[in-house]
Amino acid sequence: MNGIVKPLAANEPPANLKVTLYDAGSGHSVKVMETLTDSSGAFSVANDSPGQHFFYVSTMPTNEIILTAILGATIPPTFVINEVTTVAACYAAAQFITAGIVIEGSPFALSVVAAMNANLVDVTTGLPSTVMT
Repeated sequence: MNGIVKPLAANEPPANLKVTLYDAGSGHSVKVMETLTDSSGAFSVANDSPGQHFFYVSTMPTNEIILTAILGATIPPTFVINEVTTVAACYAAAQFITAGIVIEGSPFALSVVAAMNANLVDVTTGLPSTVMT
């Protein structure tokens, strides 16, 4: 599985950023893994295991900015983390975000969050979804 941190406002790719994959499928966010981006901003995450999941990823390209993307019940083969995915995630999960970008809620509520997020953004491209355009 491959992702890329691709901030729209950045002039160069964000190398050596820590990217964290979380799963809140149980209702509470659990850190699944951390990895670093390469020189082009790309990174790999592990395949998801069977069960109920709500995956999301976060990174901090600067001390002031957090970028995130809601992946949903499964991890797509490719995905982008940028400002568009962050705005969509924050809008879709607003009532479930606690300190920082920690998303927690009932499995049903998080399935609604994932569906709303998919209506707002295509995480495979980092662009607004076809519902929005």
